[in-house]
Parts: sequence; C-alpha cells; structure tokens
Amino acid sequence: MASHRAARMPEVVEAHRLFGDPDFLLRVDVKAYERFYAEVLSWLPGVAQLASYLAMKVVKADGGCPLTEGGSGELQSA
Repeated sequence: MASHRAARMPEVVEAHRLFGDPDFLLRVDVKAYERFYAEVLSWLPGVAQLASYLAMKVVKADGGCPLTEGGSGELQSA
C-alpha cells in the first residue's frame, strides 16, 4: 500500500490518512522535496495524482494532547 511505503521513507516527517479528497497528507522535508516528488512519490504504485501546497506561516502549532492526573495516579488525556 502506498501510504505504508510513504510513511517509512526518511523524507516524510508526518503522514496522515484523510477523509475525502485528497486521500493523504504528507509533511515532507523541504530540502529533499523536489527529488522526492519526481523520483519517489510519482512512481509509487496506486498514485494517480499529486498536489503540493506550501504553508505561508504557522498559525497554531500542534501542542499535543493535554494530560491530567486521574484518580489512580495515572496520566489520562483531558
């Protein structure tokens, strides 16, 4: 499956399976992107179309899931 192969590639920083169109969102190291796009992504089996987008700036970065301590002393997601 193309998604599993892409997720194992060192150029891919993050990989997400999406609902709707497009099917996948890959965050790729920009220094390697042009070669990665032309020589790797475009040749993966099952890949019919590629689209690239460049973020202008980060509006809100992923802060992770806030954790709280539960009654048992274990950390739980809030």
